[in-house]
Amino acid sequence: MTGKGSRREILDRVEKRAIEYHKRGHGCAQTGFLAVADELELEGRASAFKAASFLSGGIARMGETCGALLGAMLAVGLASGRDTLDEPVYGTVLDRDTGKPRKAELVRELFYRFVQQEGSLVCRDIQTRLAGRPFDMHDPRQAKQYQETGDPDKSAKLVGRTARLSTEIILQMEDEGLIE
Repeated sequence: MTGKGSRREILDRVEKRAIEYHKRGHGCAQTGFLAVADELELEGRASAFKAASFLSGGIARMGETCGALLGAMLAVGLASGRDTLDEPVYGTVLDRDTGKPRKAELVRELFYRFVQQEGSLVCRDIQTRLAGRPFDMHDPRQAKQYQETGDPDKSAKLVGRTARLSTEIILQMEDEGLIE
């Protein structure tokens, strides 16, 4: 599953690809997810991409949970999640320090690193940090104002950083033998 090249090269490519995809097609959840899925050649990426259709803009442009984070979680799930209901949700390998499922601990690490990096998991809070105020992306007038702030470039970079984070977690899972 691992992409070609060194870990740093893989991470750099994912981040760059996510930025390019976001600038081309917008949709934080889909563009970040697809950058990771394409780089790591994850099976099922076309269906998962489609499933992420309404996660951007803080879930259907509602300003709630950041789409970039949701796309990152989707990529981790596609890479390492269970295939059937008969399998344990988080696998059977336990973290030696916490005694909790190791995959869950790594996904929680992704979540906490994202919040530390971006200041919130809420889209409108992140928009405020990046552009000075939140925007109702469902309102065409506000969506246009958002485009005029220059914030889309900042959003693209956020998507890139987040895709990189999720790839780091996936590669760590692979290194630890948590991905079959």
